[in-house]
Amino acid sequence: MTRALVIAAIASVSSAAHAQPAGPEQATAHFDAGRRLLAEGKPGEACAEFEQAIKLDPTAAGTMLNLGLCNEQLHRDATALRWFRKAQARASETGLDEHERAAKMHTGNLSQLVPTVSITATSAPAGATIAIDGAVIDPTELAHVELDPGQHVVELHAPGHPDVRETISIHEGDHRALELMPAATPPSAPVDRSRAYWLLGGAAVAGGACLALGLYEQSAGGSDPSCAGGGSCSERDIQRYGGTTLFVGALVLAGFGGYYLFASPHEHAVAVAPVVSSHGGGLAAAWRF
Repeated sequence: MTRALVIAAIASVSSAAHAQPAGPEQATAHFDAGRRLLAEGKPGEACAEFEQAIKLDPTAAGTMLNLGLCNEQLHRDATALRWFRKAQARASETGLDEHERAAKMHTGNLSQLVPTVSITATSAPAGATIAIDGAVIDPTELAHVELDPGQHVVELHAPGHPDVRETISIHEGDHRALELMPAATPPSAPVDRSRAYWLLGGAAVAGGACLALGLYEQSAGGSDPSCAGGGSCSERDIQRYGGTTLFVGALVLAGFGGYYLFASPHEHAVAVAPVVSSHGGGLAAAWRF
């Protein structure tokens, strides 16, 4: 049935749609205002009144039926079809035969006109969701999604991937198939390891200095440990305490350098070990990225 015939059919069911079951006073007032606006050819304003009425009386089959009528006149096929189905189900439950027949007629007509889209995302990871115009679609409904004619934004949200967004334009009677592919994960930003390098470099320098002092002490082996016979106690103290200080400092610098290196998100391995012998001490470090 063409759009013109569908709209013309509204007149034949106006009496059924007008029969609003008793409800709260405010709901009835909004319903009556909506009926008046619909008769005046103002479907947009009528829908606003019916929406207020259904909020106050959510089970009113008459309001559901009129929400279908006003949305149908606004060419919101999927929205109208949804309300007609609700009206048909509610009228069947409450024994409103005239309402049920009217809703059933419009449901059959709009089923031929409402645009549909089937959405697939076969490569999407677990936990991915698909939304149309911000509303998440149940995965069981993705094979047949009814939409109002016009533009719609389809979005794929996949954990660990940038969102995929696609705008589609669809018309009455259209049946579209849409394949969504998760976007590739963007490369990670380079990590600044300069602080780790400086600390590890400082550890290497301190370890080298410690080793140099040990070698110097070895070359001065003629000095008497008791500082007698020409041995310099001050030199021995510098060698002893200075070397210890440098060794401890190298360990501290290596520890902080290793921490900053391990804290980066990139794969790497670092090995740091002190080197001690009878001739001196030092620090050995090795790393790979």
